[in-house]
Amino acid sequence: MSRYGLRDTIENSEKRYKNILKERGVKTIKHYAAPKFVLLSDEQIQDIRVHPIIWKLGTRFYKLADKEYGDPNLWWVIAFYNRKPTDFHVTLGETVFIPENWRSVYNAVVEPDGKYT
Repeated sequence: MSRYGLRDTIENSEKRYKNILKERGVKTIKHYAAPKFVLLSDEQIQDIRVHPIIWKLGTRFYKLADKEYGDPNLWWVIAFYNRKPTDFHVTLGETVFIPENWRSVYNAVVEPDGKYT
């Protein structure tokens, strides 16, 4: 699945992009809309089994995802669950929680209609 699969496409012809549009010889530019995320509810968080780790020097979300899930591309699941957009939002010594089943977070975000398992 593409990381852009659930995002809308926007056709942009705003005046502030006039020079860029002219340079490219086009009247509009198509781009992806910014993603809209719904935070997990307290009920969802309570239903997701996790185990804690202490953030150390060299810890990265993609490394944790690779170790825990076998796929570094799922780094955002751990980051999203912990409400930390990037590695740089975590401080040394902080406890980070790893969802045991990444699909429960994925489904709550991608299908926010209560179908998480």
